[in-house]
Amino acid sequence: EHRTQIEQRMISSRGILGVPTPMHTLRVAKLLVARHPRVLSVFSAARTRPYIATPRIPKSTLFDDSGNGFKQPQFEIPQRIRQKVISAADAVSLVNDGDTVCVSGFVCQGAPEAVLKELGERYKKTQSPSNLTLLFGGGPGDWDTRGLNHLAQLPPEGSDSPPMLRRTIGSHYGQVPMVAKLALDEVTEAWTLPMGSVSRMLRAQSTHSPGHITNVGIGTYVDPDFSGGAANESAKKSPFHQELVTKISLGGQDNLMYKALPIDVAIIRGTTADGQGNISIEHESLKCDQMITAAAARNSGGLVIAQVKRLAANGSLPCRSVAVPGPLVDCVVVVDEKDHDSLHPMSFVERHNPVLTGEFCTPQDQIPKMPMDIRKIIARRAFFGLKPNTVVNLGIGLPEGVASVAAEEGMLDYVTLSTEPGVFGGLPASGYSFGPSYNANALVEMNQMFDYYDGGGLDKCFLGAAQISKSGDVNVSRMSKNRLTGPGGFIDISQSTKNITFMCPLTAKGLEVDIPGDGTLNIASEGEVKKFLSEVFEKTFSGDEAVRRGQTVFYVTERAVFRRSANHDVLELVEIAPGVDLQKDVLDQIDFVPV
Repeated sequence: EHRTQIEQRMISSRGILGVPTPMHTLRVAKLLVARHPRVLSVFSAARTRPYIATPRIPKSTLFDDSGNGFKQPQFEIPQRIRQKVISAADAVSLVNDGDTVCVSGFVCQGAPEAVLKELGERYKKTQSPSNLTLLFGGGPGDWDTRGLNHLAQLPPEGSDSPPMLRRTIGSHYGQVPMVAKLALDEVTEAWTLPMGSVSRMLRAQSTHSPGHITNVGIGTYVDPDFSGGAANESAKKSPFHQELVTKISLGGQDNLMYKALPIDVAIIRGTTADGQGNISIEHESLKCDQMITAAAARNSGGLVIAQVKRLAANGSLPCRSVAVPGPLVDCVVVVDEKDHDSLHPMSFVERHNPVLTGEFCTPQDQIPKMPMDIRKIIARRAFFGLKPNTVVNLGIGLPEGVASVAAEEGMLDYVTLSTEPGVFGGLPASGYSFGPSYNANALVEMNQMFDYYDGGGLDKCFLGAAQISKSGDVNVSRMSKNRLTGPGGFIDISQSTKNITFMCPLTAKGLEVDIPGDGTLNIASEGEVKKFLSEVFEKTFSGDEAVRRGQTVFYVTERAVFRRSANHDVLELVEIAPGVDLQKDVLDQIDFVPV
């Protein structure tokens, strides 16, 4: 009788919102059983374990002998000891076939590795859950087999079972190559969307809005007039493709609406939890939209699983340190201390770095200087455009060098560097650690940072470029049909900032330069791959759209600087480095004739 009352309260408070009642009721009942197998086991486990552990209940005990319905648990659940702490295996057993799953994390930061690994292992054993829709923003993965790569599971050879993933919608596939391979092999329907739009799609879902409406994406490959963000033929043929990104007119202006998707399961990560599900993030390097992801799932009638590394007594977490309130969390999975290195590191690069988590600051004179090479030449030339009292975004790759040069030149105290996952101030980490910052001033959630970016809060941005066309279009999202990356936050940042500097070498693959030290530059060996082409493979930034928006756009290389303006339909060559031959070293290395 007590279990029935709890179940009814949970269903009425969560709202069915289109979820079939029998399935929703079964999930709630299974959750109760997973949380409270025996009162005695809770007390005995608490004496010997660092957190309250609950043994998994075999599936056979959940149904009657006829298999026609759910079997009533034969025990009482006292109200005052109701806990949300369960094992990873019990947590993932609540994920059903066909669910839409959303995972927090950014690149290699903050991956709920224990839960994702257990979810992948469950499919290997049972071929369930299958046909999942995976929604993600910044990753998370390690460019190999961890993170979301655990979910790239196929059925055994000869089996007619469906794959684990049916559909993937993400911003950046670079660090999840196994998920990207499923898209390239047409196993899944796949889309790549701007990271800021994915983040706000979650917020739209949490408020039951139809979607996120913005002009970000107009004129790029995300525009339905082009590919609508579809990454493969399966996506283009899917009926869902016509709904995901639509073009609408408001006040005579074209906008895109990114459809809000109901979230069945949210998998988030924090540092500390109490038994009521309150989550703090003191050892996390970023706020990876944990709160808004949990709210989107909760308000969809879905399930929220939070992975943490330690458990606190109920009511002991200071209210200001709680990042996700307990009522939004259904399950808490606590990782054993012996597994922190493998299943709950701060990132896939570092177990823990208190400077990146904001626990204390490091002296600036300990920041290593870049060696004088091609990367530093480009970074220093781009740095000349940096002005005091400005807010700046630095992209991943070459733009990271601008931060190093700014520190070397003593400029960090006069500008505010920022990164899209929500970091203001400090020196952004580079390479695989991209995302957090050393000595950051403030952290906000990623959706809040993109609100600031899209509203024109940035004074300047420095972004990388893989391909550049004669009209100033830039491609960073996809280099070829057989290689899938995605835009990350590139589209949001590049379309919302008035002053943009793109950075790349003029050629790649074999480029070597001589730096005599007298201010001149000599090209010792030319690269095999040209970066400046007649057309780019995929349009992640539109030069024509930039002119329409009144943006100032420069393209900085190690030997030349270009500009796109309203004066011409093609790029203008405005500067070459001393020692460089205009014809041989510049004009002969690009596929068009600049002004």
